[in-house]
Amino acid sequence: GGVGVGGVGVGGVGVGGGSGAYRVNGYSGGHLPDHETDFFGRTVPASSERGLFFLFLNLHRVSGVPVLLALVAGESAARLERLSDEEVVGEAVSALSGIFPTLLVPAPTKTAVTRWGSDTLARGSYSYVAAGATGLDYRVCAEPVGERLFFAGEHTSEQHPATVVGA
Repeated sequence: GGVGVGGVGVGGVGVGGGSGAYRVNGYSGGHLPDHETDFFGRTVPASSERGLFFLFLNLHRVSGVPVLLALVAGESAARLERLSDEEVVGEAVSALSGIFPTLLVPAPTKTAVTRWGSDTLARGSYSYVAAGATGLDYRVCAEPVGERLFFAGEHTSEQHPATVVGA
């Protein structure tokens, strides 16, 4: 999901059209000097880059495998969906190099790039409150259709939308 990307789902709840997770295997907290947190973020120098690798999750502690999961949202995610996997990974490595300027960031040993916005069954990765809407619109998404069709997921959670907890 992402702010301002994708179509409107139900009520004022939108579905992000291009957000993706970019898994970069071969990295861990041990490769990042004095950095043992489970996640870290960054700011970007230009508003045109908003959402571009804004958060990295270090999954080494919970998985035992040196994996970073990089998140991208909004227009940046939509732009990355049009790039090759190699170009996306290159931008992720560049972002890491900007976060750790004194570290020579190595090429990852394995990568997986998702394109949730292009997936015709998903059409996005998580919901967001569209412009002019309120959090109450999540209630609309939670309402059943008749007595046979029921919905579940983060898009129905007023307290924890757009999160795994809400899912």
